[in-house]
Amino acid sequence: MNKSQFINSLVEKPDILGFERYLFISPHPDDSELDCGGTIRKLSNLGKEVYLAVVTDGRKGYTGSDSVIEEDVAKLRQNEQLQAAKILGIKEVFFLNFEDLGDYMVEQVRNKLVELIRKVKSDIVFTVDPYVKYEVHPDHIKVGMAALQAVLFSKFSSIMPEFPPYDVKAAALYFTPSTNIYVCVEDTYDKKLEALSQHKSQFGQMWEMLKYYLGEKAKMYGKEIGCEKAEGFKIIPRLLLHAIPEVEYY
Repeated sequence: MNKSQFINSLVEKPDILGFERYLFISPHPDDSELDCGGTIRKLSNLGKEVYLAVVTDGRKGYTGSDSVIEEDVAKLRQNEQLQAAKILGIKEVFFLNFEDLGDYMVEQVRNKLVELIRKVKSDIVFTVDPYVKYEVHPDHIKVGMAALQAVLFSKFSSIMPEFPPYDVKAAALYFTPSTNIYVCVEDTYDKKLEALSQHKSQFGQMWEMLKYYLGEKAKMYGKEIGCEKAEGFKIIPRLLLHAIPEVEYY
């Protein structure tokens, strides 16, 4: 028995579409749409409750050459996010308003996310993979780690006891090279692009290149499960998020 067979014999992979309440945790406005937009719309079409938490205000995410006021950028990006969320059928968007590229700590974000998980009673949490080898954006690294810690600790009644504990069943990582599960999005991929197009402050001249990249990636993932387009994730049951190094092979 190799390592992959061993770890998979311990815990069966959850059905990623089989939960009722979903929480997507995004470092910035647009991150979840970029890698999960088709999946989010598919879940809302299935009647699932889908929530989105945007951790930072996105104020640094302006690439134009003219001078701008950061608070105006943050407000613009929030409005763009709300429009995108409507297209994807997201039930509610929570803006945590940490400063984009700010000096906040993982623990601060984790505590906010524990509170939010317990509020919406999310069965599974989607977030960015904080372990990607060449990821250098500190917001992605800190938010991904904070979200995974929140998944682990939301069940512990001794942590933030003012909010009743809740047992999240699994985490799913996006922007990851370690995919172990795929979702067919051939019927919702157009809504993903429509939602992304709302983020006009972000893509500009990059839009055509971005569409090409996302389309080819979706087709590559689709081949893994025999559909036209798919999105891929690393799904990890909560039980494997602590002291189980073999989860790398799950």
